[in-house]
Amino acid sequence: MQFDARKAAEESARFQKKGPGSTTRLLRDGLMKAGFVEGVLLDIGAGVGALTFELLDHGISRAVAVDASSSYLAVAAAEAARRGQTKHVQFVHGDFTTVAPRLPRAAIVTLDRVVCCYPLAEPLLSRAMGHAERALALSSSEVLVPEDLPELLRRGPEGDVRLPMAKMTLDQVKQWYVAKVLEEAGGNKVRAAEILGIDRGTLYRLLRRLASEGDPEE
Repeated sequence: MQFDARKAAEESARFQKKGPGSTTRLLRDGLMKAGFVEGVLLDIGAGVGALTFELLDHGISRAVAVDASSSYLAVAAAEAARRGQTKHVQFVHGDFTTVAPRLPRAAIVTLDRVVCCYPLAEPLLSRAMGHAERALALSSSEVLVPEDLPELLRRGPEGDVRLPMAKMTLDQVKQWYVAKVLEEAGGNKVRAAEILGIDRGTLYRLLRRLASEGDPEE
């Protein structure tokens, strides 16, 4: 798919006329139902800003919209100006895995139709999870199969899929994932921090906080 100015203009016009697409509506409604629509949003692969603007309209106070296409960000910025929301949105151009270290954490991190289009899911999801304080929400325009997941999530001792337990909180999922990353890194915290896309100080603080909350059920 070509993410050029013409395509961006077409998507923006469709959003203005018909509203958000199906996956965007599902993410918006799911976050609203869960009571997570407050605080700061980090929208990865924001595109024309459909999900960003929908969540701003429903309670988010501020948003950081990241996209690798300058054409899409230009259209999103124009839409923000049209809506009078320029002061509430920061637009960041670049690949999220590259710009992540200079971005602050956010209450909600979203990836709407991003995982299906991104060539390296592991660093993308690792860094996204590291930036989420309350919720990480993602969608795909295709069926998500085990091969789409980071290797740490899909490879067990016998090659079986390893996933978090159902009904775990976000902090419990973080603890579970950090433990898997440390296991993969052989206990090397420097390497684990690199995989997670955070600095060592942040990893140490995360480990101390999660350790004080007890271990998630295996």
